[in-house]
Amino acid sequence: MEDLTDDFGEDWDDDILNEISLVETVNVIEDDDPDDVPESKHLSALHRLFGHKNFRPLQWRIIGSILNHRRDNCAVMSTGYGKSLCFQFPSVFTGGVTLVISPLISLMEDQILSLKVANIPACLLGTANVQKEKTYKEISENKYRLVYLTPEFCAGERGTELLHEWSNTLPLTLIAIDEAHCVSSWGHDFRASYRKLGELRNLIPDVPILAVTATATEKVRIDIIKTLQLRNPQFSSTSFDRPNFYFAVNHKSDMPESDFRKIMEHRGSKWKFSGPTIVYCITRKKTEELSAMLEEMGLNCAPYHAGLHIKIRKETHEKFVRDELDVIVATIAFGMGIDKPDIRNVIHYGISDSIESYYQEVGRAGRDGQPANCISFYSNDDFRMHAFLRMKGCKNQANRERKERMIQFVHEYVETDQCRRQFVLKYFEEKLDTSNRDTCCDNCLKIKLHTTNSDIYTDLDENGKYNFSTDARLLLSVIDCMNCSYGMMTYIHVLRGSKQQKLEKFFRFPLYGAGKGKSEIWWKELGNLMVRHNLLTRSTASFNEFATLIEMTDAGRAFLLDPKKELLTHPTQEMLPCLRSKKNIWQNKDSNTPSAMPSTSTQLFIGDDETESPDQLDNRMTLYRLLINKRKLIADDEHCLPYMIASNKAIMEMAKYRPQTLNQMETMNLDGLTSVKINKFGKHFLNILTQNQEKLSIEQLLKKYPLPETFKISPSARVSYVLYQSGKTLKQIAQERN
Repeated sequence: MEDLTDDFGEDWDDDILNEISLVETVNVIEDDDPDDVPESKHLSALHRLFGHKNFRPLQWRIIGSILNHRRDNCAVMSTGYGKSLCFQFPSVFTGGVTLVISPLISLMEDQILSLKVANIPACLLGTANVQKEKTYKEISENKYRLVYLTPEFCAGERGTELLHEWSNTLPLTLIAIDEAHCVSSWGHDFRASYRKLGELRNLIPDVPILAVTATATEKVRIDIIKTLQLRNPQFSSTSFDRPNFYFAVNHKSDMPESDFRKIMEHRGSKWKFSGPTIVYCITRKKTEELSAMLEEMGLNCAPYHAGLHIKIRKETHEKFVRDELDVIVATIAFGMGIDKPDIRNVIHYGISDSIESYYQEVGRAGRDGQPANCISFYSNDDFRMHAFLRMKGCKNQANRERKERMIQFVHEYVETDQCRRQFVLKYFEEKLDTSNRDTCCDNCLKIKLHTTNSDIYTDLDENGKYNFSTDARLLLSVIDCMNCSYGMMTYIHVLRGSKQQKLEKFFRFPLYGAGKGKSEIWWKELGNLMVRHNLLTRSTASFNEFATLIEMTDAGRAFLLDPKKELLTHPTQEMLPCLRSKKNIWQNKDSNTPSAMPSTSTQLFIGDDETESPDQLDNRMTLYRLLINKRKLIADDEHCLPYMIASNKAIMEMAKYRPQTLNQMETMNLDGLTSVKINKFGKHFLNILTQNQEKLSIEQLLKKYPLPETFKISPSARVSYVLYQSGKTLKQIAQERN
């Protein structure tokens, strides 16, 4: 594997770090001008060309600095925040040209297709373009607002010649470098070709550069600014928090099908995920196995890894983004180039090798802002597999040690009993109070389970913790008496009185069967908790590098000998069923007990209209699915991706407010739905909406179409007004009101 040692060496001068950090802080504080707000011409173009009513604060901060001050920018923008608009809007607004550099050809192709659907001219220069000379000519004639390039093309001889030529002949507005963390070897996804992009400053010295990435620590940000030679850059950063995410971690069992059913929904006679889903695995073999298993469960599923032919990978990718596949089971070779906003679940069946990688992988979920689940299943074998891959792939000792430090944070993440969202945000040096989010993650949900169901989990204290001290001492005693020479399952079998012949020598053991009152799951989970609390430790057996021994630590021995010491902590999700009081064991399906994981499919349709009845909510969900199906058919006809026709949010708004004319559809300011798209596709949606018109009460109509405050009319005229706003003609209103 290529040596990824940084050009600047392992150690940075602290004074340099502090100096750059101070400059960034000063820029953030002093550069914000309260009078620097978008003008009506900017907002009009935004709505007309991109279908949005307003810029997000950070978007305008970046765009305004480019348009008004021609300033370099380094921006860390969480996935789904709208970073593409920051480099697409300036040249579309001015009639100039933006050069967009990205390592992901599939993502560039999707963005170009999306722009063309909106009548914004864009092109790609790279190996995927088979008509290069024609494209060169059209670029020189200023026919494109956005030109997408690969870093390899920019660094090549022909690319360098063209960039120098364009700097003198084209009205260049901006150079945008997407996935800018690839510049830095301090990051998790270093690309050598990105390191050469600093030459752009010399080739095109007078054009502002925007470097954007979704994840970057302070050291990576500084490396980006230095390598790309950004001049007095404005630094901007969104929160790393994705409030629509639910985080959970589970231990793998010996039955993957059982693991997956924990996070699936049973509809009719089939198991389904709550929406489009990506399952990540560490090895190619595991992707094949899990894909076959999920297909047997009735899901429309396919594997994706680098060992498959590129044609098969491309077809699988396209089927998924076109809603023809429900699930992709993949290695991390899949995902960076995907542009699908409505992914509801990202599942890791095997842990990532760093928090940065993990957060970028889960960042592919919920980019439409709707609820999404980020679920991890892990075992200790995952960490051993990553250790093996490090030894095999990292020849450089310093780089190997860096990767070992990075995966240690992953180990802490999966083992923590604190808020997982807080853990991730703290890693990215961000403080955020998530105490008011009771479904923030599985650990936070455990507390809610107790506080809202104290009669069910009677053995938990007010903080949702359980006193494991008695059982912990029992397990430690067994381990101690067996000389710390076995794996966890052997200890558990002895505790539970297993009759396996290989355990015959323990049948007269004093503690044999002492723990038979608790389930195997209980003891396994308790063992994991005790490792987390440093009472036990795992080690590799000398006789077999793949065998794990469980041994007692010094802290564990002190705990065993001191009866006053306690193990008071949160039980795992798997333990909660064992803690229900007997009177609540046979709960019916109408129980108010929160489920182990929020259902994203249900959350999508929870009504914010208090007057909406359950039947009306069901009707809206049905209408939403009809509109989604229609969108798929339109996209197939247009040879584009469904979200390019209309976003999920726009479809949800249509299903809720049910416009009956194109004019109504336009005045509703539906998310991302421009006049161009409404004129192109609106009639197809109206056919569905008019066929499924719902008769709303006058009270609902009054809430749906609020009267402008300047209107001073009688109550009777008010009723006629909202009927007219709902799409009825004057003749229909007259007939209805007699």
